[in-house]
Amino acid sequence: MFDKISKPLISLVVPVFNADKYLDSMLSGFEKQSIESMEYIFVDDGSTDGSWLILSAFKERHPATILVKQENKGAYAARNAGMAIANGKYISFPDADDLVDPEMFSKLCSFCEANELDVATANSLILDEDGSQQVMYPSVDFSLGPGCEWYEKCLEKRSGGFWHCICPSVYRLSWLKENNFTFYEGFNGFDVPWTASILMKAERFGFYDENLYFYYRRQGSLSLAKSNKQKVRTVDSLLVSTNLLLNLRADVACKFSDSKFFDLLLIKRRQKLFHSLREVDDRRDKKICAKKIVKSRFFNKIYPLCSSGKEKLKHMLVYAWVLVLSL
Repeated sequence: MFDKISKPLISLVVPVFNADKYLDSMLSGFEKQSIESMEYIFVDDGSTDGSWLILSAFKERHPATILVKQENKGAYAARNAGMAIANGKYISFPDADDLVDPEMFSKLCSFCEANELDVATANSLILDEDGSQQVMYPSVDFSLGPGCEWYEKCLEKRSGGFWHCICPSVYRLSWLKENNFTFYEGFNGFDVPWTASILMKAERFGFYDENLYFYYRRQGSLSLAKSNKQKVRTVDSLLVSTNLLLNLRADVACKFSDSKFFDLLLIKRRQKLFHSLREVDDRRDKKICAKKIVKSRFFNKIYPLCSSGKEKLKHMLVYAWVLVLSL
């Protein structure tokens, strides 16, 4: 299945950064895939561990594998680099420290081919180190149709607690390029605006309600173990990504029968920003972050979305706290 093919059915683009503890398991899962027409592209994002050696050994066994090495620019830049050289009809972006079902890409590609889909998303399991697990997406009355319909149903059922995850999806590569979809480089945590934008644009979308992807929530991950510098960047990322979501809201209002669930998602971004600002340790950095938030008029933009007096009061109290910090 790893012989050189002129036009693979699907390209897998995997960003890799210091993942030598997990790569063997992921690569073993790739080798078990039942689909034959596949292209593997690994983008090493400046790893300092043994990741490159593991990838090189994999390429020796499977010469058609494409390896790219770049300085550390982040997972989104790595995905863009891989997407730029991908040759598949479809493309997917699994993470190096997760696992995939042996039938995942066979089932999703067949699903896309049978229904002429632009995007297909599989359900997934979120696995914690203590052994607990959670199904990523709720089971809703939806299989095929516009992505916005599935998105609205999920937001309604999960009250805004929707997992915006890039990994368990397959995209038609030409559709991504026709619509100028690329990943927003330079920040972390942009799965939300990417996923929301994809679902609002995709008229031919399919949800495959079977757990085919296994997302590991690890204690050592970037989101759970951050330096003060990373905490500051989290605040910056939330400001930029939330502004993208606010720009998307007009499209949401046109396509959703009721946009209150998307509004709730934006309000939850306020809560996430509040907690992220609290986590910044250095007082000077915290003040600088607070000034950025005030200058962005973030709270002014979110306030009209608050539907109750209680929510508006909570919003103003949080804003007052940020305002005091900025002085």
